[in-house]
Amino acid sequence: MAAGTNIYLDSGSSGTVAFLSNGTLKAIFDGGNNRFTSYTNGGVDLGVAGGNWKDVYHTGVHVNQGIDQPITFWGYVSGTTLSPSNDDGWSVSNPSTGKYTLTHNQANANYAVTVTALRGSGAGAYSAKVESVASNNFKVTIFDDAGAVQNSDFMFIACFSPT
Repeated sequence: MAAGTNIYLDSGSSGTVAFLSNGTLKAIFDGGNNRFTSYTNGGVDLGVAGGNWKDVYHTGVHVNQGIDQPITFWGYVSGTTLSPSNDDGWSVSNPSTGKYTLTHNQANANYAVTVTALRGSGAGAYSAKVESVASNNFKVTIFDDAGAVQNSDFMFIACFSPT
C-alpha cells in the first residue's frame, strides 16, 4: 500500500471482523455487540505495562500501565433527575422529603461517596449526609441549617475501588 493510505474494516451493525495469526483465529470484533472477543486459550495480550497503551478498561476496572485504578462517577441531582447520566444503570429516587437513593450497577460496596448540597431557595446553608453505602446504591439525606430534612439539589462523586 502507498504511504498515507488508510485501511478500514467495517463490520456493519451485525457483522464481524476476524483477526488471525498463521491461519488461526485469535480475536474477533463483533459489530452487533460492539465488542472484541478473544478466541484463543488464555486470551490475547494487548501489549505490556511498559508499552504505549494510554488507557485500557477490563471487566469494569480501569487499568493504567498494568495497574488497576479506581473508577469515579459523578453527577448532579435535581429532584429525581440525574445529570449527566454518565453510566447506564444509574438512577435516583426521592422516596420522602430530603431522602435520596442513588442506584448504580457496580455490584461493589467498596467505594467512597462525597456529597455537596446546594442551597435551596430559602435562607441558610444546606448540608448533606451519606446515610448508607451498599453494593448497588447509596442513600443521602439533605438538612437545612436548622437541622430539618429538606429537598435540595446536590452534587456527588463516587469513587469505586477496583477490587
